[in-house]
Amino acid sequence: FDEGFPTDAELDALFSRLQDKQPLAEAAQSGFGRALASVAAVNPRPAAFLTEVGRQAEAKFKFDFAERCYREAMRLSERQPEPRSALGLLSMRTGRLAEAREILDQAFESDPFHVRVSNMRKVVKLLEGYETLETEHFLIRYDSAADRILARYLAEYLESVYPGMVAEYGDAPAQKTQFELFHKAK
Repeated sequence: FDEGFPTDAELDALFSRLQDKQPLAEAAQSGFGRALASVAAVNPRPAAFLTEVGRQAEAKFKFDFAERCYREAMRLSERQPEPRSALGLLSMRTGRLAEAREILDQAFESDPFHVRVSNMRKVVKLLEGYETLETEHFLIRYDSAADRILARYLAEYLESVYPGMVAEYGDAPAQKTQFELFHKAK
């Protein structure tokens, strides 16, 4: 979007107007708002549009915005499996295992042929048996019997390079970054 992502207040107003079936143009301030208003004028339940916008936002690491788009798409079209699948995969990506398990189970129930969802459910089950080492900026999941020492070294290394990475990219992640150490036997 030319003017960047919408503010939380604009997004609240747009989604509220969608829910109340009101025209969106008055609340549209950003490029996204105008695009959503245009789409909603043709399709008052633009779940597919919001799911695709969420995917694009996720690709730019705008996870909070992507999550809001997925949740609104789910509200607009409860029977459509794709926004739920995308939200479950995003929850997994951001390290929220309990939430990911629940959402992925629901997504799999509505679309049992979605291979990524099926596989990610298996990964969630595996990771639930792992230990978690939490540092200031990272979550490291590891097999406690095999990789405890490696996890400690990884945590130390990641924290040592974190300030340089933030300086290089000019941005810090809004949430802790998750790493998984998969033991070769699993």
